[in-house]
Amino acid sequence: MPEYFGRLTEAGIAAEAWAKANGAKVSLTHIAIGDGGGDVPTPSGTETTLVHENYRTDIEAFSLDETDHNIAYLSIVIPAEVGGWWIRELGVIAEDPAQPGSYLLYAYFNHAPTYKQLVEAGQATTHELRIPVVYSSDSVLDIHINEAGYALRTEFLKLNSLVEALRNIQRASWTLAEGIAEGGTLSFPDELVYAPGHHAVCLTFDGVSCHEGPQFLELGAEEDGLARGVALQFAAPAGSEFEVLILGHSDAMPLNDAEAANPSGLTARVSALEEQISTVSQLSENAVYLGEMVTEE
Repeated sequence: MPEYFGRLTEAGIAAEAWAKANGAKVSLTHIAIGDGGGDVPTPSGTETTLVHENYRTDIEAFSLDETDHNIAYLSIVIPAEVGGWWIRELGVIAEDPAQPGSYLLYAYFNHAPTYKQLVEAGQATTHELRIPVVYSSDSVLDIHINEAGYALRTEFLKLNSLVEALRNIQRASWTLAEGIAEGGTLSFPDELVYAPGHHAVCLTFDGVSCHEGPQFLELGAEEDGLARGVALQFAAPAGSEFEVLILGHSDAMPLNDAEAANPSGLTARVSALEEQISTVSQLSENAVYLGEMVTEE
């Protein structure tokens, strides 16, 4: 068994059993952090509380493992202004399905000793934690996400990559595996994006340049304010060769225009992230990864 691990608690097991028997859900709501009372504890599954809890916050993000979709990661960020204590234990808090409004310790983890400093100590950094739990498509778990939480580093990096893509020339060439009917969508290869309305797309079909309007049309923006393909105005059979070049957008034109047109789009999200991290020197590069949670039958 690894030195640092977690267990589903007896209370968590009982809550899942009750939920399955009654067609209910176990709602995971918070992550609790403690100092273990000065020592790193060894999870047994009998815990009902942390040894010494210092901080509790809403779950801020949920994602499935890329290779094993039975493992889900619950993420939180401890802000720079919170701390002054050691992290030696973690707990996943759930609402008791049998007693709505009351909460229980669903899973308990120990943690490699890590000191969370305060800004006053001279190190202004946030701290990101990712906690794995067993999850499946038929799970009785219902995970509550705090939409107003701190920006996670993964979210920041994703947005940053999109901004950089907009500011630099993007190019790709490929061959159609399946034909596209007139008026159909030609999807670009992964990671190619553009801000609609700025005529940044240059398209070539079998070595012949296509013109926006007669041969293709820009697509509408998706939720993040970006588009990832075009609508063809002609039929393209399987085996057709396409090349796309997306011109680099200037820093000012598309981003400022997009903000006015779409306040919930990419620009607004990036601005919010910049404001959130303006008081810290950097986001934590050392996100904690804990081993797969151990459960006992």
